[in-house]
Amino acid sequence: MVDLLLDIKNSNDPSSENLEDEQIVNILLGFLFAGHETTAHAALWLTIYLHDHPEILQRVNEEQVEIVKTRPPSQKGLTFSEIRQMEYLPKAIDETLRLYGLPPMLFRKAKTDVKVNDEDGENLENEQIVNLILGFLFAGHETTAHAALWLTIYIHDHPEILQRVKEEQEEIVKTRPPSQKGLSLNEIRQMEYRSKAINETMRLYGIPPMLFRKAKTDVKVLKVFSRQRSGLVV
Repeated sequence: MVDLLLDIKNSNDPSSENLEDEQIVNILLGFLFAGHETTAHAALWLTIYLHDHPEILQRVNEEQVEIVKTRPPSQKGLTFSEIRQMEYLPKAIDETLRLYGLPPMLFRKAKTDVKVNDEDGENLENEQIVNLILGFLFAGHETTAHAALWLTIYIHDHPEILQRVKEEQEEIVKTRPPSQKGLSLNEIRQMEYRSKAINETMRLYGIPPMLFRKAKTDVKVLKVFSRQRSGLVV
């Protein structure tokens, strides 16, 4: 995608409108958050919503079973026509979007000078502020949501692992005092098999959507040329 945008920017075609750097950044951010992050978070929260409302999950399942019954035997996978027949599923998705705020952040432009200090009262440089925001966004928000989503898919595809995870947690809950509500940190630490399932999920699936690096030397990847000390997004 970056290659395509750079080709458009550097095009000599008089009928093609060149893209400015700011336009390219805005397009990439739109793709990242609208086409990647919000989709993953919507799927994650929809899974939680259906789990907490089994009667809605049952209706969604029944609707899809009825649609599949009319499918030709030779057909594999969903078709766009079948998806459009699912009237109840979009309602569940819309309700999920209504209940949970999916975008992790909002972008605003400061109309006046804004001063941000650290815990020692020292002024923060612009680069420090950007690094802090990116660290919070990807390490504390995005990767957690994506890991949870892929873990859900992983244990769904491996019911024997889901069964072992469930049995381990049931054994731990049996020793819980009657007055205790919710999980404790000590109980979480006892979940050895669940931790192995999480680690295997993170090994199989690339959780971070991108990595940031600074070029130490001039580098050319495909058609993209980056000069020394320029920022790279992988």
